[in-house]
Amino acid sequence: MKRFILATVIALLALSFLPAQGTELQLAVATQALNQEMLEKLGVPQVDIDEILAVQNNFQMQREETAILMNVIKAQIAEKLYYPDTPLNDVEKLLEKASELRLEQEVSQVRNYQQVREYLGEENWTKLMQAIRIRTRQKLAEQTATSTQTRQNQPETGSSGNNSAASGSSGSGSSGSTNRR
Repeated sequence: MKRFILATVIALLALSFLPAQGTELQLAVATQALNQEMLEKLGVPQVDIDEILAVQNNFQMQREETAILMNVIKAQIAEKLYYPDTPLNDVEKLLEKASELRLEQEVSQVRNYQQVREYLGEENWTKLMQAIRIRTRQKLAEQTATSTQTRQNQPETGSSGNNSAASGSSGSGSSGSTNRR
């Protein structure tokens, strides 16, 4: 029974960290491309550029502090779970603390997003979003080309995969015996 509880707590812990990452990524995309050069290209006044970069730096420092605190909580949870007689309440309190930190981080992310948008104004914000979309498409195209090129440079893996798919189990058997040698 204790193993089941331990496994459940670990699974819940792992799942509790996933949603925060998705939200963070969605909001971060809007502001991660901001740098001096990008803001200058948009025609943002230097005063606003300095303010935007200060907001970004403050947010980044908060984010790093939160990451450190989250790692401490993860270590505390791991330490508690190491001992089989640890009360589940102790672990639940740590999980609640981690949840509160994640919520604070997401609220901070939204505030950062809103502040940057206010400084930029709607016209520059629209230009920034377009630039980010173009940059994201370019990176995706580069990654796709790189992964396609990597697959093409590995003819043994690619051809045996195609042969095994076409010929059924005979291709799998020969590649399995090659790996054992």
